[in-house]
Amino acid sequence: MVKSEQQTRSVFEQSLPIVAAALGRMCGVQVRFGSTVPATDGKTIFLPVAERQDHVKELEVLGILCHECGHVRFTDMQASGDATTFEHALDNALEDARIELQMTRLYPGAESMFKAAHAEQVKELAESRTTNVRSLILLFVLSTAEEKLLRRDWMHVLTDKLRGRMTAAFGTRLTEKIESLALTVRQANSTHDVVAIRKQIMALLKKEKRRAASSSQSVEAKAQEQSGIRKTHAKSGVKNDDASSSSGNGRSGQSEGADESEESSCGTAGRKLEALQKVLKDSPAPVMNPLDLSKAFKRVKAPDAVAQNSFEITGAVRPVPGNGNLGRLRLRQARGDSVSLRRALTGLVQSKAQTTVRIRDRGTKFSASHLARLAVHDPKVFARRECRQAPNTAVHILLDMSGSMGCDGGDLAVRSSLGLVLGLESIRGVKSALTIFPGSACGLPDLAVCPLLRHGERLSQINPCEIGRVEAWGGTPLYQALLAAGISLSACREPQKVLIVITDGLLSAPQCRGVLDDLNRAGTIVMGIQIGEQSNLGDLIPSTASVQSIDELKDALFVLAKKVLL
Repeated sequence: MVKSEQQTRSVFEQSLPIVAAALGRMCGVQVRFGSTVPATDGKTIFLPVAERQDHVKELEVLGILCHECGHVRFTDMQASGDATTFEHALDNALEDARIELQMTRLYPGAESMFKAAHAEQVKELAESRTTNVRSLILLFVLSTAEEKLLRRDWMHVLTDKLRGRMTAAFGTRLTEKIESLALTVRQANSTHDVVAIRKQIMALLKKEKRRAASSSQSVEAKAQEQSGIRKTHAKSGVKNDDASSSSGNGRSGQSEGADESEESSCGTAGRKLEALQKVLKDSPAPVMNPLDLSKAFKRVKAPDAVAQNSFEITGAVRPVPGNGNLGRLRLRQARGDSVSLRRALTGLVQSKAQTTVRIRDRGTKFSASHLARLAVHDPKVFARRECRQAPNTAVHILLDMSGSMGCDGGDLAVRSSLGLVLGLESIRGVKSALTIFPGSACGLPDLAVCPLLRHGERLSQINPCEIGRVEAWGGTPLYQALLAAGISLSACREPQKVLIVITDGLLSAPQCRGVLDDLNRAGTIVMGIQIGEQSNLGDLIPSTASVQSIDELKDALFVLAKKVLL
């Protein structure tokens, strides 16, 4: 990968979570990364972690995100009621067109993202030669509505081919009526209006099924009648060959043409009836719409594809409230532990931020007290003021609270981390954050991480009950924790970003190494503290300090803090 591509990837990795979090907050919905497919349950948007980071993929992921935000903002997930699987799929097709129309009205720039999310699938479908009749109606409804209502000329090739297939299967008149009903989505103001349109389409299909059945029976009866007449004529022709011959060849040709027309009408009616029977068959089997961006419009509590170790990025997740007395005790002990650190760090920062004046042989301002040097031809008479800025740094602490930390060890680890946070809070220009992993240590078993303190917050703002809830429990999902911390740091404006990882567990090196490489390319300083001999953190993070027990953790954290600020 060339340098420019690496930079583009880094920019996108930093921008996608920020955009996702902003859209989520704006729409009042949580956004989680870690699912296998994009989906939503009506309150939370689940997104996969993007691996390809080219420009097209960027817009595609953002298009899916906008689509899901539209569902959460505008869709009533329960509006379908007791509908069949086909009716649910038809609702979703109509609703997809409606919510994308609403989103482009609110955010005109979303259309380029929607195009990127749809374009590849539209091209593949346009080149495909076969489509299941049930999926054909869904696809035609969605494609027609989006092309006409959102003025998507790039979808015309697909819509035109689908119209031809619809006409062949259902006839021109029914195809035009379905298209006309699909375009009424323009006037739909809610999901209930979409359900009303679906009911009209279903009533139309049922009516056409009855008509096709009646027409098929009529054509068949007429064909049988004509067949009987031909047999009678054939018998009379045997008795009078000359009369039959002299009656003229014209009638014979007309009869043959009528026979072919009757057979064609019978075949068309039969095919139409068969297609409508397949569409209206009440089957529990899912009906697929190849152009559907998600399976959001379903009556589900949570998408099946959501991984247990997902992580939330909009700031809505907090630890489950626990023992408030324990939380207050931990804070008091952390304040006592951090007294010496606060004093030491304050002295370091003050000395670093002092302004000094240097006399040099070039510059723009003279030093009046050194002008006498000119008499001895010493050019060092220019004063240059040098100011060392105080640290402008965002520090993110990742604390492993898996079950291996134990009750006493986990309590000491929390105290030490809180002490470091309090010490960093005393330094102007430093914003610290503390994230616990796994989420089960904070009472959230379905999440990989749980933020205890976010950048810009102070410990005095945190509910002691949340601090008292943290306990050693669960596994060590460091991969997701690194992703979540990187996303949090990417939203910080501080030029220097530092990540401190504290763990005592064995880690999946191949999986975590890619994330750490991305963090390093983005300019993030990654440090680690390895507790005990079982952890292999030093293999992943070169700047790792090893401690044999949790009792040594406090001193190790203080040493790292000084390195950050010097």
